[in-house]
Amino acid sequence: MLFDLAYLVMNADGTEHISEKMLVQKLEQRMEREGSVDIDARTDDLAPLLEEGTDAIRERVLDLAEGVAEQAGDRVQELGDGYLDFLKGLIVADASVADEEYDLFEVLCDRWGVEKDLPSA
Repeated sequence: MLFDLAYLVMNADGTEHISEKMLVQKLEQRMEREGSVDIDARTDDLAPLLEEGTDAIRERVLDLAEGVAEQAGDRVQELGDGYLDFLKGLIVADASVADEEYDLFEVLCDRWGVEKDLPSA
């Protein structure tokens, strides 16, 4: 779920900045070492959502947020806080925060009951 969230958030504004790509590649390498995620399969699965646009991406992020909350149970704030720290670093890595990124970050914060902010534009 973390990879899917990172990939969708990274692409929510329609661009993949090199600094964002580097952070996601580090995550990919870790997951591939652990054998926890087939990165190529995940990106192939997510590609159609990117083509569908903002609404489809937002809907998938909402579904993922719910899945994280269900799996985390009583630890949703703790787990969500860690996920949001990673996603915040990813979002600000390119030194600009798009409206789509603000929206997705806010949706995740609300669902997981975590108070975090992104820097203002």
